[in-house]
Amino acid sequence: VHRAERLLGEEEILGAYFQNPCPSSVVVFCLDKLDMRRKLAKMIEELCAVVSLEDPYHDQRDAEIARLLGRYPQLKFQPDALASLRDWVGEDLGALSKELEKISLALPGKPRIETADIEDLVFRQETQNVFDLAGAVAARDGKTALDLLIRLMRDGKSALEILGLLRYQGEKLYQAAELLKAGKPPQGICQALRIPGFFCNDFLAKAKKLSAVPPARFFSLIYESDKAIKTSLWRENIAAELLLIKLEIGVKS
Repeated sequence: VHRAERLLGEEEILGAYFQNPCPSSVVVFCLDKLDMRRKLAKMIEELCAVVSLEDPYHDQRDAEIARLLGRYPQLKFQPDALASLRDWVGEDLGALSKELEKISLALPGKPRIETADIEDLVFRQETQNVFDLAGAVAARDGKTALDLLIRLMRDGKSALEILGLLRYQGEKLYQAAELLKAGKPPQGICQALRIPGFFCNDFLAKAKKLSAVPPARFFSLIYESDKAIKTSLWRENIAAELLLIKLEIGVKS
């Protein structure tokens, strides 16, 4: 929960949850400062794990990145290529390790890794199908959506992973749609949301279409499908297909 300061006034609701939380969930509240003058803040300190993240974390992360790169001394990156890779994986060092291994296997003899290599090996392979699935949902293109779903699952992605990726991409697309409505420039939107330049136009086109689907419906249906899988109510493939049906894109059972 980002910007959780605004929730600290909900003492009755959050206080009851903190005393009897859902045992199968991990909830992280992110806030700049915990105001200990509030009654709820004291309850948080007693019942929750409070973690303070200071600026030195960034230095530690740089050291970890250097350590990961040290595992692959044969990989020489152009500065822009390494910056693009780091920007894409964000704070996830596990994802960075995975991508470095993939690059080392795909380009064992290349003297220097370029930005185009990162685009081909990381951006397109990891995100294109999910972006296209979100685009098919936005366009109510049921056949394409189902084909993409089958392809993703055939390539080894579980339904839960697909739902997570779809939620993640949907969040970015809805954010982009709001920024477009506010009159923000396209390139500025893509930079703010860390969308690679070669994806920008296609990404924004999908954002405009997806905005026609109410975001509350989009995310609540993903949540329902996720819950149905985790509680064994539906098998994974059925849950994913039913999600497409409920999004009213014309997929038939």
